[in-house]
Amino acid sequence: MQKHAIRLMAYAAIVLGSILITFFVQTSAFGGWIEQRTYDLRFKLRGPLPTLPDVPITILAIDEETLAKTSEPLLLWHRHFAKVIDGLTQAGAGVIGVDFILADITRFDPTGQQSLSEALLKAGARSVPVVLAYRVHQGGLEQPPEAVRLAALAVDHPLAFINLTTDSDDFVRRQEIEAWSSEGQKQPSFALAIADAFSTKYNQPRTAVPTGSTLLINYRGPEHYERISFDKALKAAEVDDQEYLKSHFAGRIVLIGYVGERGDDDFHSTPQYYWSRRSSSGALRTPGIEIHGHAVSTLLSGQYIQPLSPRLQRLVTCALIGIIALICFGREPMKAVAVSIAVVAVFITASILAFNAGYAVMMFPPIFGSALMLGLSQSTNFLLEGREKRRLRQLFKRYVNDKVIEQIIATPDKLAFQGRKCRITVLFADIHAFTTRSESMPPERVVRDLNQYLQSMVQAIESNHGIIDKFIGDGIMALFGVPVLNDPEHTLHAVQAAAAMMSALETLNRKLVQDGSQPIRIGIGIHSGEAVVGNIGALAKMDYTAIGDVINTAARIESLTRKIDANVLISSDAYTAVQGTIHGEDMGPQSLKGKDNLVGVHKIC
Repeated sequence: MQKHAIRLMAYAAIVLGSILITFFVQTSAFGGWIEQRTYDLRFKLRGPLPTLPDVPITILAIDEETLAKTSEPLLLWHRHFAKVIDGLTQAGAGVIGVDFILADITRFDPTGQQSLSEALLKAGARSVPVVLAYRVHQGGLEQPPEAVRLAALAVDHPLAFINLTTDSDDFVRRQEIEAWSSEGQKQPSFALAIADAFSTKYNQPRTAVPTGSTLLINYRGPEHYERISFDKALKAAEVDDQEYLKSHFAGRIVLIGYVGERGDDDFHSTPQYYWSRRSSSGALRTPGIEIHGHAVSTLLSGQYIQPLSPRLQRLVTCALIGIIALICFGREPMKAVAVSIAVVAVFITASILAFNAGYAVMMFPPIFGSALMLGLSQSTNFLLEGREKRRLRQLFKRYVNDKVIEQIIATPDKLAFQGRKCRITVLFADIHAFTTRSESMPPERVVRDLNQYLQSMVQAIESNHGIIDKFIGDGIMALFGVPVLNDPEHTLHAVQAAAAMMSALETLNRKLVQDGSQPIRIGIGIHSGEAVVGNIGALAKMDYTAIGDVINTAARIESLTRKIDANVLISSDAYTAVQGTIHGEDMGPQSLKGKDNLVGVHKIC
């Protein structure tokens, strides 16, 4: 009871310690980095998502092809933006989003800037929302010139910030969709402004973001959206190719953005780094305009990724650590490790399935806590039980083989150290005429032959679930049914051991004859009955043994082997337990020394 209480207190301490350490690691930079990797990996395991017909997004890409065909610097492209916006407006585009900070070029091309303002007014008149972008810097705002802003505001074109939200490792996994200006006004993000404009225009109410002002972007796969070179749209607008423009842009969300060359600043690390193209630096990157497209798609589809609340996440972590503790408490190390690994595997599978269903469960903290709990519990088991197991091994290694020792260690509660009355089978073996044999041989040969004999007999007994209680000169006393007391076939094992002893004796005798020694003949007596089993002796010398009439009866039956001329005799009481398996010849009731009543015996061989 005291040992159990100590064990329980130790486990309570390591459970608490594992939880506290896990929460500390969870909030550390290392823990956050590992968790971010597991989050990204779940996108790869989930795979790309299908295209959504209700969220028609086309990226009008300012790419290398476009830049190569235009001699003007991108800063002065206002007239080109104006032509494309005019063409998209006439083609009936759903919403136009310009992911580009338009500069004030009044000094360089006032006509071009004016044409852009006019294009914005025409788009507003034809109910085609155009979302213009601005960027927030530490020093202020980078935004379109006042003339362009006034034209946009005059027809209710929204202005929105295009700042991407990055995590500690500079990956874009989430997006802030609303922010507060210095004047206390709520400002939409580029993705939110586009999503709201599209849903309002086509009367498709979108569901609210479950996490408030920050959105976990549900990336649908690399290069998921149709991408058309800006140059192609520009040429179609210049020649008024309405057939081309309508077939590609009518009713669609058109995102105009720079995709540039690999390695440019507008390429960002995202969970798609398992899939996306590589930049010149070797890192896997995603264009910013594509990130905005995934954010728009997440908002319009309502297929949100919802993280667990901090409280629920802590509960999941504590629950998994507690389950591992229960598994390890009182189980064998190998079983505990195997079952714990299986439980963690189930948790990982459940987390991946939950992610596929739209719920982000933190994986690293529970897995780390489980591994820590497993390691600490096994260390605790070793400290608490190692000494006891070493004591058991030392006590029984003289009596039983390693296999039985492992059984003893695995089930120490079944041992009768303090004495327990139980039914066992006792085997006695003795060499016939050993005294005469010893007198006719040199002492060293006597010892050599006896050691060889005992070694063979011990192996036969131990291989059949028996233990050597003691050697009595040339005699052997073996017990079956102890120390593992739940052996219902201990009598059968004793008979099988006797048969193995006779077989081993034949082999030994052939060797002895070759060495010039006389063969050995033995007698074996077997009896079953109740005995008191336990540690018996004095403080200075104790033995694990059995006492009772069953011991004397087995010894007396062995002595009958000389009278009856039998190798193995078993009492009738013991024979009833094996008669369906072992054939024996009934030798009738026999008189045993020191016994008033006759005892029936059977000859086995």
